Amino acid sequence: MNSLCNNETTTWSMITETNCLTLSDGFKRWMGYLNEETVYSSNLLQEMVYSEDVHMFNEHMNKLSYGQISSLEYRIRIKNNELKWIQNIGIPVLNHANEVCRIDGVMLDITEKRAEQEQVENTFSLYQDMLDTIDVALFSYDMNLQHVSFISDAIAKITGYPIEQTKVSKFWSGIAHPDEKARVDSITTMVKGGIRDLSESRIIHANGDIRWIQVRIIPSLDKFNSVVRLDGLVTDITERKMMEETLYRNEQRYKSLFEYNTDVVCELDLQGNILAINPVAENITGERMNLSCKTLSIVDVFGNEHAELMNDSFEKVLEGETPHYAVTSCYRDRGIIHWDIKNVPIQVNNQLVGIYVIAKDVTVKRKVQNRLAEREAEYRLITDNMKDLMVVLDASGNFLVASPSCENIMGIPLELIRETTILEHIYPDDRQYLIDHVMDMLETKGSKLLRFRFIHVDGHIIYLESMGTPVFGDDGNFEKIVIVSRDITKKVGIEKELRESEERYRRLIELSPQPMVLLLQTKVVYMNPSGLNMIGASHADEIIGESMYDYIHEDNWEEGTQRMHQLMDMDYIGSMKYKIIRVDGQLIDTEVIGIYDEVTETILILIKDVTEQLKMERALQESEERYRRLVELSPVAIAVYKDGLINYINPEGCRILGLDISNDALSADIMDWMHPDYYDYVRLGMDKTMLNGYSLPAEYQVVRSDGQVIIVSMLAIYDTQSSSIQLMFEDITEKKRVEQALLESEERYFRLQTSLDQFSHDLFGVMKIAQMEQRLLQEVRDILKVTDVSIIEVEHNKDNLCEIIETEKGYSLKIDEKKGKSYLLCIDEKPSSLEITAIRVWLATITRYVSVLFDNFLIIEDLTKELEQDASEQVAPTWLLRFMFNLSENERKRLAQDLHDSALQEQIIWYRKLDLLLTDRSITGMLREQLGQITEGLLDVIYQLRITCNELRPPMLIRDGLVSSLEALFDFTQLRSNYVIHFDVEHFNYKLDDDVLIGLYRIVQELLANASKHSSATEVRILLFSEGEHIRLEYKDNGMGMDITEMKDSMTSMGIHGMKERVRSMDGIIHFLSSENNGLTMTISIQLHE
Repeated sequence: MNSLCNNETTTWSMITETNCLTLSDGFKRWMGYLNEETVYSSNLLQEMVYSEDVHMFNEHMNKLSYGQISSLEYRIRIKNNELKWIQNIGIPVLNHANEVCRIDGVMLDITEKRAEQEQVENTFSLYQDMLDTIDVALFSYDMNLQHVSFISDAIAKITGYPIEQTKVSKFWSGIAHPDEKARVDSITTMVKGGIRDLSESRIIHANGDIRWIQVRIIPSLDKFNSVVRLDGLVTDITERKMMEETLYRNEQRYKSLFEYNTDVVCELDLQGNILAINPVAENITGERMNLSCKTLSIVDVFGNEHAELMNDSFEKVLEGETPHYAVTSCYRDRGIIHWDIKNVPIQVNNQLVGIYVIAKDVTVKRKVQNRLAEREAEYRLITDNMKDLMVVLDASGNFLVASPSCENIMGIPLELIRETTILEHIYPDDRQYLIDHVMDMLETKGSKLLRFRFIHVDGHIIYLESMGTPVFGDDGNFEKIVIVSRDITKKVGIEKELRESEERYRRLIELSPQPMVLLLQTKVVYMNPSGLNMIGASHADEIIGESMYDYIHEDNWEEGTQRMHQLMDMDYIGSMKYKIIRVDGQLIDTEVIGIYDEVTETILILIKDVTEQLKMERALQESEERYRRLVELSPVAIAVYKDGLINYINPEGCRILGLDISNDALSADIMDWMHPDYYDYVRLGMDKTMLNGYSLPAEYQVVRSDGQVIIVSMLAIYDTQSSSIQLMFEDITEKKRVEQALLESEERYFRLQTSLDQFSHDLFGVMKIAQMEQRLLQEVRDILKVTDVSIIEVEHNKDNLCEIIETEKGYSLKIDEKKGKSYLLCIDEKPSSLEITAIRVWLATITRYVSVLFDNFLIIEDLTKELEQDASEQVAPTWLLRFMFNLSENERKRLAQDLHDSALQEQIIWYRKLDLLLTDRSITGMLREQLGQITEGLLDVIYQLRITCNELRPPMLIRDGLVSSLEALFDFTQLRSNYVIHFDVEHFNYKLDDDVLIGLYRIVQELLANASKHSSATEVRILLFSEGEHIRLEYKDNGMGMDITEMKDSMTSMGIHGMKERVRSMDGIIHFLSSENNGLTMTISIQLHE
C-alpha cells in the first residue's frame, strides 16, 4: 500500500465485516501522525471531513457499500487545523457471495489544483469585467457567407457609426485613413491566407476626427486548412497613442536639454548615487565617467575636498531647500577647476524622487577677477587722490589707467572701464569730433583743450572739459595719450536753462489757455492764439495794429480809458468786467487785468471769458429757488440751525411742532423745543455734527407748542459753506407706540407660552385632582394678577365647556361635568388683562387641558381606591406588580436623564472652566495647587454621576439585549470588587420581552451588590440558559452565607422580598439556598410566553 504513496497520493482500505480502517504512511504524514501502520475505526475518515461536505461524503460511502465505484472531491481538516482539498476514489471488492467485503481507496491531494482552478475562474471574471468597462469590440466574419456574423455594441462607440453599417463588407476600407488604405488591403489579403495579424492603424471617426485603433485578427481553418472564419478584437487606442506622442516629444526635449547643456548636469537618486551625467562633464573635466561599472556619487565627480559641503547641501534639498554653493576640484588633464553648483529637487506628483546637480565652470571668470584685482592695486596709490578725471589710453583708444574719480563722475566701475574703449562711453554725436582732434594732436604733437560729452552708466549725459596730451616713445612713435578731464555738466546745464527759460516763457504765452493782448498805447501789437480764438480771428494779422476800442463795447470806452491812465501810474490794478465785441459781432462778457511795463511802455492785458460763468451763476440762482421750493414742499421736516438759533423751518416742521409763525420772524433756541431730559443728548449731537460733518439719525423727545410730547428721529448735516447745521426730522411717535405694542405682545405671548409649557410639565408628575386644582388656581392667580379664584361644584348647568362667561362679579368657566355635577373655575374679579384676546385664549387653552385630565384623574382615583382595598385583603396581583415595577423603571429612567442633562453637564462645564483657568501661567503657588485639587474633585464627582446614571438605567439595555448588558455589568463590577465572576450563557438563545429583560438584569444587579457588601466571596458563578419553554438563571457564590429569614435589604426596592416580588411579576419561581459559611445559591425559573 505504501508503494503507491507520494506527497500528493495516499491509500486506504476498510474491511466491511469488522469495520476496520487501514491507512498508508502518506495519509499519516498528511495528518501529522507517526509512520507505523495503524488500524483505525471506520469513523476516522468521516471525522476528518469538513462539516459542509459531510453529506456528499456519506453519499459517496453509501455507493461504495453497495458495490459501486465512486469518486468524490471534498475538503478535510488535518491535525494542524488546515483545510485540504482531496479526491477520494473508492473501489469495492466483492467476495464469493458477491457481497462487498473490503473497500480500497486512493486519495489525491488536489489543493493546489483547486487553487489554480479558482485563480483561473477569478481571472476569467476579471477579464469579463474589464471587457465590459473598456472600449473593445469583438467581431466574427464568415468567409463562406462573406458577411459579418457577429459584432459587439462597442464598435458603435469606437467608430461613431451604427452597428448595421459596420457589417457592410467595404466598411473598414471606407473609414480607413487615406495613408492606411494600402496597408489595410495588405492585411486583408494576409489574414485571408490564414495568417494571424495584430496591427495599429488610423480611421476617420463619424464626427470627422482621426482615431487610432488596434485590430487583432485570428483566422479559423477547417480540416483542409482553408479559412472559414475570421475572429477579431478592435480596441480604441487613441488616448494611448496621443500619450505616447506627447511622452516622446517630452523625452526629446529633456534629452536635448540634458545632453547639449553647456554646464555639467548630474541626476542623483535619494541616496546620492549618480543615475545620469551629461557628456559635457567629460569635455570640461577631461575624465571619462563610466556609470556602468560602479556606482558613483557627486563626491567622485568633484573630489573629496568639499565632500562635507556637498553632503550638507544634498541633505538640505531633502528638507525642501535649493542650496547654491561653490567648490574647486583638481583634474589630471585640466588642473584646478572652479565650480558654481546648484542643487534642484526633482518632484513627481508632489513627491521628491531625485535631485539635479547643475555645475557651471567659472574658472575663467575667477582668473579675470584675480587679474583685475592685481591691476587695480598697481595704480591705486597714483589715482586715489585725484579729484579730476584722469585716464591713459593706448593707440586704439582702450583704457590703460583710470583714476577712482572716473567711477564717481561716470558711474562706471574701474574694472569695467579698463576693458572698454573711450569711444564706447562718448556720446555718439561727439565721437568723430574726438577722433578728429586726437589726429590733430598726433600731427602737431601738442596738447589740446577738448569739450565733449560722456554717457553716464545710468544713461544721462556728462559734459567734460578735457586736456589731451599725446605721449611718444623714444623712437618718436605714438604710444599713449593722457586725458585729464573736469566735469562741467552743471555749468552747461545752467547755460542751457537760461536759454530754455526764455523759450519757455515765450511758449507759455503762446500755449496758455488764458487770452493775452500786448498794447502799445491803444494799439494791439501782439495777441496769443487763445485771444485770437476768443474774438473769433483766424490770424494775428487781422488784429495787429488795430485799436483796442474796435473790440470794446462803447459802454466801456470811457471807463477803459480811465483805467489805462491809472495802470500807467500804478503798474497794476485789479480786474474789471468788459463787454468785448467778437469779429463776428457777438458780445461776450470778460474779466480783464492789466500789467504795465515801464521799460517797453507796453501793457499786457489778461482776459478771462466769464460768459459761461455768468450763465452758471444765473442757473445757480434758479437752482437755489427750486431747492427752496423743494424744501418748502418736502414731506420731511427741515430746519436750519446757526449761531445757536433756529433761523428757518419748513411747513412740515411747523406742522410737527405745532407752530403758526412766519419763517422771516423765526429766531428760536433749539432747546426751547426739546424735552429737558434730552438737553445733554442734543448738545452732544451738535458737537459731533460740527466735528464729523454729520451725525447719524437719533431719537429725541420734543415738546410741541401745545405742550404735547412727541418722539422724533433727527439727522444733522454740517454745511461748511454757510457754517450752519441742516436738521431733518420726522415724527415717529405713532411708530414707537406700535413698536412698543408689538414688543408687549411678543413678551405676553412668550409669558403665556412659558406658562402653558411649565403647567403641562408640572402636571406630568401629578396623579390627584386636588393637586391639579391647586396648580391651576396658582397659575391663574400669577398670570391674571388676581386673588379671588376658586373651583366650585354646582348642579348641572348649560354653559359650554371651557367657554368664558362674564358674571356680575367677574368670570366663570366650566372645566368638567361628571354625574350631573358641573365643575366651574370662578374668577370673582374683573381684571383688565382678560380684555386682551391672547390672555383669553390662554385661559381657554389651560382650562381645556385641565378638562381633558379631569376625567382621567377621577378614574385613576377610583381605581386607586379599589387597589388599596384589594391590597388590604390579599396579595397584590401580578399585573399590579408589573405596573408598579414599570413605574419604578420609568422613574429611574427619568431620574437618570435628569442627572445626565442637568447635574452632570453643569459639573462638566465647571470642570472645563477650571481646566481653562489653570492654563493661565499667572496663577501660581498655593492657588494653583488648590485649583488643581478642586479640578480633581470635580472629575471624581463627574465619574460618580456617570456611575449613578448607568446603574439607574443601563445604556443600550433594550437594544443590545440581556447577555451583552450583563457582560458589561460584570466587567464594570470586577473593576470595583475583589471576587471573580464566571458567566455561562452557552445554551441561551431566546429573545426576551422588555419586562423580563429588565427584571432579570435588576435581580443580577442586586445579587452582585450583596456579594460586594456582605458575602466576602472570592468567586461568583452565574448560569443563564433555556430549558424547554423556561428560562433559568442560577447564582452561586462561595461567601460566608447567611440566614435567609434574617437577610436585610441592600436597597430599598430589592432584597429578598424585592427579588421575590420581581420574579412573581414575571410569573416565575425563585428559590434561595444558604447557610452560615456555605455561600448563597439562588435559582430562578420563568416560563416563556408567545
